[in-house]
Amino acid sequence: MKSKKVKVIPGILFLLALLAAPALLLADADEDRQREREAIERMRERYPQLLAAKGRERIGETWQGLVAAVPGKDADDSAEQKQQVAHLIRDENSDRQTLFGIWARRAGPEGDVKLVAERFRKRQYELARPDHWVTDHQGTWVRRRDLKEPEKEPEEGQ
Repeated sequence: MKSKKVKVIPGILFLLALLAAPALLLADADEDRQREREAIERMRERYPQLLAAKGRERIGETWQGLVAAVPGKDADDSAEQKQQVAHLIRDENSDRQTLFGIWARRAGPEGDVKLVAERFRKRQYELARPDHWVTDHQGTWVRRRDLKEPEKEPEEGQ
């Protein structure tokens, strides 16, 4: 009788794990939705500052779907202004990376954070004003109006 109990217990544990898995996945999905809503709300609140910084040529969009300081444009800024821009960049990129991860997970096993970031970057470039700064596929800063998109994305390591 004891040997049957030993065999049954692992089977029961396995069944319990199978039954609990969907609940855990739903909990993860709920957590992702909450984190997504929070990140989007912070980005909405931050957007006027981000747009103003782009207009002052302090921040631009990068090829990786993130924002960065435009080199050499802050020479006349105070240390406090530079710190504000740095915090704006840090906060925006943190929320973007959170969203990229969530959206990639939502796409399933084929979800790729780099692909999500690329799609986001393309949309941000479409929305950029002609005088805003962006990086091209080689990482060179150019005005949006001067951006020449490559025929295809450069391969990894190029």
